[in-house]
Amino acid sequence: MRVGDRDVPDEVLTFREGAMWIAAWRRFDVVAQGETEAEAVNRLLRTMGSQCLCDAMDGRRPFEGVAAPPVDVVAGWEAKHQAEHPTTV
Repeated sequence: MRVGDRDVPDEVLTFREGAMWIAAWRRFDVVAQGETEAEAVNRLLRTMGSQCLCDAMDGRRPFEGVAAPPVDVVAGWEAKHQAEHPTTV
């Protein structure tokens, strides 16, 4: 999927919740929000990068200890993403 000028991994889902855009990572329970889809994705990617850095500084593998989101939550994210982007997922 492409958001703004950026290619976004398939593991990232985007959808609207009220006036805000949400970017959610299916693999781990990490989400971010923004006023635009691009802002939400950029915030999610920065959060992911920060987590990797913190984990490395603490001697852990990236995202070690970060749980996967519950299956029913991912299903909800996928449904909302599909509603926003009917040709993806």
